[in-house]
Amino acid sequence: MRVSDLFCCVSALVLWAAVPVHAQEESGESVDSITVRGEVLSTFDGHPVPGVLVTLHDLWRITRTDELGYFEIPNVPVGPHELGVYALGYETLEQYIEFVPDEVLAVKLDAAPIQIEGVQVEVLGNTVLEYRSFGTRYDFIGGDLLEKYKQRYGYITDMIRARFPGVRVHDMTGTGQTLCLLSTRSTTSLAEGSGCALMLIDGLQATGEEVSQLHPEVVASIRYVTRMEGRLVYGALGENGVLLIETVSRQARRRR
Repeated sequence: MRVSDLFCCVSALVLWAAVPVHAQEESGESVDSITVRGEVLSTFDGHPVPGVLVTLHDLWRITRTDELGYFEIPNVPVGPHELGVYALGYETLEQYIEFVPDEVLAVKLDAAPIQIEGVQVEVLGNTVLEYRSFGTRYDFIGGDLLEKYKQRYGYITDMIRARFPGVRVHDMTGTGQTLCLLSTRSTTSLAEGSGCALMLIDGLQATGEEVSQLHPEVVASIRYVTRMEGRLVYGALGENGVLLIETVSRQARRRR
């Protein structure tokens, strides 16, 4: 009975010891190594970041994330290792990590500015952007210039005459209560106002009388669009040019 019991115990011991060896052969790893697995995500939106360079510096091992931000580095010795994660447009991560078997590491990267040697970035204010929106600095009144004009001129018509050299301002009634804007290059007759530029206040078509009666203090900006540009943007309605006026209240609503 003792011999039989001993034989059974030895058989069981051999069988128990053979299990991890068999598993080891299937995985291709020794009991002293693991496969490091992980995914790289953006902290901004949580989306995976593909093409990220992932390295274990102390082992000279390197790989890249796939389209789902996933990576694997097999046969990594058990113990802490220096992980390096590098991606264009993101902060660099370099850190010693104690990797755990069968655990998927979640690496989250913060966005970072991209520095390009020899390239300078200029931040423009809203006023400058308005100046450049139609390609010429003489087609817009706004910002500091508008404030100066408000102090200097009491009427919108005077502002238009001072700022837009390519526009003639005509008083259609002789009373100063209505106006017509005519391009200096236009050959159209002023009969019945047929050659007048289209006028818009806060995007709505307005008459010359409505424009002339606007108080300068309620105006946030004035832009004149030439005949060519007006035709491209507004079609036949803009073929004689377009005067765009934005009020202070409309600008405040737009910037909310």
